Amino acid sequence: MKQVLPTLVVGKPLPVNLSNSGTDASSTASEQFTLKKIDRFKTYTDRFTDETQRAQNGEFVCLVLDIKNVGTAEGDTCTSAHWVGADGKVVCSIDTIGRVCEAKGLPDSILGQDSPGPGQYISGTISYDVPTDQPGAIAVEGRNGMLLFRIDYAPESATVKVTQ
Repeated sequence: MKQVLPTLVVGKPLPVNLSNSGTDASSTASEQFTLKKIDRFKTYTDRFTDETQRAQNGEFVCLVLDIKNVGTAEGDTCTSAHWVGADGKVVCSIDTIGRVCEAKGLPDSILGQDSPGPGQYISGTISYDVPTDQPGAIAVEGRNGMLLFRIDYAPESATVKVTQ
């Protein structure tokens, strides 16, 4: 049976139950993800090397996010992702460690920030290097490998467009 993931869209908060990871049965790790903005770039200048970096898979996608802990246990903002094309093509390890977003004047990366405690939130960016030959989705997973949600993405250069 194919797993249907909830879709995170710009401006619409999405609650995600991470697990029962607290010290007692009543503690639950749950976070609310809000996608504030999506930006895309083909290149960026690395501030450490002053070299122009090009997207290896097609283009860089920067996601500007708020992540709020709405549970009763410590949250966990450590995520990874893979891209799945409309034809089933999978591209793994697409995270670019946030440098592209920072280089383009967007907020700092979420990676490296402390996970928010109950009632707290963090803001920042996550960036990915995704293909541009077709529409697809960025499938985001938590530290334990559990798929959390997807972000549908149709690059401008895709020959087929995603419609909603």
